[in-house]
Amino acid sequence: MSCCQKMRYPLRLHAWTANDRGLLERAPGDLTLSSFLSQWLDSIRPTVASTSHRSYSRDVMLYIQPTVGGVKLARLGVHHIKSMYAQFAEAGKSTAMQRKAGVTLGVALQQGVNEGLISFNPVRMTKKPKHKATEIRPLDCEQVQKLLSVATTDRLYALYALAIDSGAREGELPGLQWQCVDLVGSAIVITKNL
Repeated sequence: MSCCQKMRYPLRLHAWTANDRGLLERAPGDLTLSSFLSQWLDSIRPTVASTSHRSYSRDVMLYIQPTVGGVKLARLGVHHIKSMYAQFAEAGKSTAMQRKAGVTLGVALQQGVNEGLISFNPVRMTKKPKHKATEIRPLDCEQVQKLLSVATTDRLYALYALAIDSGAREGELPGLQWQCVDLVGSAIVITKNL
């Protein structure tokens, strides 16, 4: 046979399984999303900042588990994610909170995909709620006076007064330390966020 003649060989395809690829088997039929998320939170604790872990935990416990936590992980689909967003909207949750909970669930489910527990991430295939900016309505002078007069006996009175006077963000004031306070110059330097 000359080098120009083509040899025909039967093509044999190997049906690769998840085990062949070194992946875990699909999620057991009885593993709920809630159980998976609890395991996921435990597994990421050493690899993320404590503030991130608290944020993920809050989203899971307050928003995700109550809405879709009972769904079996192996059966989780796009329609469940859409239902979750719809329940958030009905409950009056802000679009920012809805999107944040969706991001948390998406991160968790992507780990499930990477570990071979689920075949796809339904959050990535679901359109997130469109962000709607809400108008901030600060207190007027009369409301500020009323708030401060009621709060005079509260142990956090100084915090309330400083929050109103400084315009600092919610997490900045609890992050203050004594070295950030200049009593002589009547000033504070915000360097941390809690």
